[in-house]
Amino acid sequence: MDSTEIHPKSSQQIIAELRALQPRVLHLVLLQYCLELTISARMHFVDGRYPVAQDCNETLHSILGFLRSELGDTPRGQVESMVNMIVRNAEQKGGLHLLALALRQARSNQ
Repeated sequence: MDSTEIHPKSSQQIIAELRALQPRVLHLVLLQYCLELTISARMHFVDGRYPVAQDCNETLHSILGFLRSELGDTPRGQVESMVNMIVRNAEQKGGLHLLALALRQARSNQ
């Protein structure tokens, strides 16, 4: 068990870490988070928890739309507001641990 499991990160810590990342690394974190969300959505759907699965899919849609914009010809520069929305959503929906996991995994792959 590592220290993040013993002392979970707060939403403010995760926001600060995400904002400090280089764009390429932030994109990798968000893609990893999307992978975690697809697993979660599938699990909730199979268990009959359709509203939770739908929440996962709505979050996926938001993140993928953001990434499409950021990786396009004219990024909108919405990083700060998107990071806030993603973390706030993860905290409200009980998925902050998935976001922290995605952050840790993306950093370990650098």
